[in-house]
Amino acid sequence: MTSQKTKNPAKAGFLQVRKFLKSNQKVTEIFRDYLFSAISFLTITAAATIKVMISASSIGVP
Repeated sequence: MTSQKTKNPAKAGFLQVRKFLKSNQKVTEIFRDYLFSAISFLTITAAATIKVMISASSIGVP
């Protein structure tokens, strides 16, 4: 448990993660790199999916 008393357990967990990331600069840099990679991957995947859907709909598949 934390020394802070909060009524919302999700907020307490978020505060613990935030405190951990602030105390460990290297972990924060690695986390940012992975987060950037994940967002890039999802963006590229979404763009490819939309492109395939548009091309399939323009073919006129019954």
